[in-house]
Amino acid sequence: MSACAVATCPNYHRKTKGKGIIYHIFPVCPNRSKIWISKCKRQDHINVKYARICSDHFRPSDYMDDMKNRLLGLNQKKILKPDAVPSVNLPLQDNGEDISSRSERKRSILREAKIRLKCLSPKKVCETPSMEPFTTPTNEKICSSCFGTQKENALLLERIRFLEKELEKTKEETKKNQRKKIKEMKTKAQIARILTENKSLKSEVKKLSKIEENFKNILTATQINAVIENKSKIKWTAEDISRHLIIRSISRRAYEYWRNQIGIPLPSASTLKRWCSKFSCRPGMLHDVFLVMQKTFHSKPEAERVCILSFDEMHIDRKICYDVSEDQILGPFSKVQLVLARGIMAGWKQPVFFNFDTTMTKHLLYEIIKKIEEKGLIVKAIVSDLAGSSTLWKELEITSENNIFIHPLNCRKIWAFADPPHYLKLLRNHFLDTVNTREDSINEGYLTADILKNAFAEIDIQEIHEIPSEEDDLVAFENLCSEEFPMEWKIDEPSNYCGMTFSEHEGLKYIAGYIASRVRSKDSSLGYFSAEKTESESAPWIYALSKGGLTVPTEAWLKITEEMECLFVSIHGKSGYHSGKNVTKQMIKILEEKYPDVNRKAIKIFSRLRTFIRIRYLNRNSPKDIRKSEKKNEQVVEIQQLMSV
Repeated sequence: MSACAVATCPNYHRKTKGKGIIYHIFPVCPNRSKIWISKCKRQDHINVKYARICSDHFRPSDYMDDMKNRLLGLNQKKILKPDAVPSVNLPLQDNGEDISSRSERKRSILREAKIRLKCLSPKKVCETPSMEPFTTPTNEKICSSCFGTQKENALLLERIRFLEKELEKTKEETKKNQRKKIKEMKTKAQIARILTENKSLKSEVKKLSKIEENFKNILTATQINAVIENKSKIKWTAEDISRHLIIRSISRRAYEYWRNQIGIPLPSASTLKRWCSKFSCRPGMLHDVFLVMQKTFHSKPEAERVCILSFDEMHIDRKICYDVSEDQILGPFSKVQLVLARGIMAGWKQPVFFNFDTTMTKHLLYEIIKKIEEKGLIVKAIVSDLAGSSTLWKELEITSENNIFIHPLNCRKIWAFADPPHYLKLLRNHFLDTVNTREDSINEGYLTADILKNAFAEIDIQEIHEIPSEEDDLVAFENLCSEEFPMEWKIDEPSNYCGMTFSEHEGLKYIAGYIASRVRSKDSSLGYFSAEKTESESAPWIYALSKGGLTVPTEAWLKITEEMECLFVSIHGKSGYHSGKNVTKQMIKILEEKYPDVNRKAIKIFSRLRTFIRIRYLNRNSPKDIRKSEKKNEQVVEIQQLMSV
C-alpha cells in the first residue's frame, strides 16, 4: 500500500483514494534523490525503490503543462518537472526547529518512565531477590511501600491467571455454541430442502398417478413403469406376453409401428418367439391357453364371452414318439380326447383340453367348466357325438326328454346337444372301413337292402375268422413293449442282456463308427477312416458300405460301446422302453459315472441315438404294421402269380 514518505504526512493511498492526490516515486538521479530524502526529515532509512511522496508537498509550478489534454478539454496529467523538489507542508516548526529533536525528547521521557516502572515489577522490587507473593525475607529489610506493591502485584497475577482460565473456558463454550448453531443452521437448511423436494415429489406423484389411471386400461403395469422410469431393458411377465401376443396376432405391421415409431414399450419379436417356444402343451388342461383367454376376454362384452363346449374322441396312429422338452418316450396311444371352446355370438374357437386314451366323464367335464368360467367365459351348452360320450350322458341323466343338467358352480342350466351329422359321418366311415363295396353294386348312388345284407354277412365272416381288432393289436403291442422291462432303474450284469446276433453286432459297430466321426475333432482315438486300413474282417458291413469315407471304431471304443449297449438293454429291456421322464439324461448320468474318461459328447450321442433307434424299431414292428406288411407281401405274390400266368 502506497504511503507518503514525509515524516509528518498522514496521507496514504487508501485514505486519499478519489481525492485527486498522486504519489510520486523518487528520482533516479542519486543527487536529486538525496535532496528528496533530506526534505522528508526521517531518522530511519528510506528505501528509495519503494518510497513515495504525495502531491500535497509540491507546488502547481512544479508540474508540466499538459497542452494536449487541456486543448481537448480532458483532465490534465500531473507530470513533475525534472528539477522539481518537494517544498510544501514539510515537517518544520514555526520557529524553524526540526521536529526530529522533539521526537528525541519524547523517546527520552519514555525511557525514564520505563526505568521508574522497573521498581514496581514483582521480580525487581528495591533490588531484592525474587520471592513468593506473601512471604517476606528474614535476612534483608524491605520497605513497607515495596512490600505492599509486591503483595498487590501477586494478587493481581493470580486474578489474571484465573481470568485467563475463565476466558479460555468461555472461548471453548462459544466455539461449541457456534458449532451447534452451525449444525442447527445446516439441519434447518436440509429440512427446508427436503420439504421443497417433498413438495415437488408429491406433485410428480400426483401427475404419475393420474397418468397411471388414464393409461391403466390401455397399458399394463410393466409398460407404465417402463415409461415412467425410462427403462431400456424390461422384464416381461407371462400376463404381459399373453396380452401382447393377442395384439401381434391381429396385425404384425401395426405391432411393429407401435413399437418402433410411436415408442410404446412392447416385447420384441424374438421375445415373443422365445416365450411361444416354452408354451406348455402337455396333456390335460392347457393352462397357458387359459391365461391368454383371460387377457383376451376380460374387456369383452358378455355376448362375446358366451361359449359352447364341443368334445370328441379321435382315433390316432399307435406310434411311439419322443418328447424333447420332457425327455420322455410317449405312446403308443390309440385315441385322443379333445375339448374345444367355441363362441356362440362371436366367431372364435380355442382348444382347452386334450389327453390320450381318456374318456369324458362327469367329473372331468365339471373341472373344465369351472376352469373356463374362472377366466371370465360363460358356458351355455355342450355338444358331442353319441359314440364316445354315451356314458357321460348317462351320468348327467340326459335323455331324449331331458337335455339339461345343472351347472356345478351356480346351479345354472346347461344344455346338452347331440351331433347327428358327426355321428352319421362316423357310421359312414365305419361302413366304408368294414364293408367291401363296389361302385357297380350301388344302384344310382343309393344303398339298397342287398348291399346292407352283404355287408352284415361280411361282418359275420370277419367274426368267424377272428380277425384281430385294434384293441387286440394294442394289447399285443403293450406286451411287446413290456417284455423284459425293469420296473426301476436297475443295472444288471451286461452278460445277461448282450445276446446279440451277427447283424446286430455289425449294426452296433456302425453306430460306434458314426459316434467316432461326430467327435473326431475333440477325440480322434475312437476310430479311423476305412481307407486308412484294409482289414475288412474287423467290420465287414462298414467296409462293404464304405467307399473310404466311413469311420471304423477302434477295438477299445467298440468294447466300451458294447458295454453301453448292455446298459441300455438293462434299462429299456430287450424290446421295450422306459416310459418315465428324463430318459436320456438318466442314461447319460449312469454312463458318465461308469466311464469318466470317455468324451461326454460321445456318451450323449450314444444315449440319444440308441433311444431313437429303439423307438423306430418299435414303430416298425408293431402288430398292425406287421399285418400291413404281410398284406402287401401277399398282394405282391398274387401279382407275380398273375403275371406268370
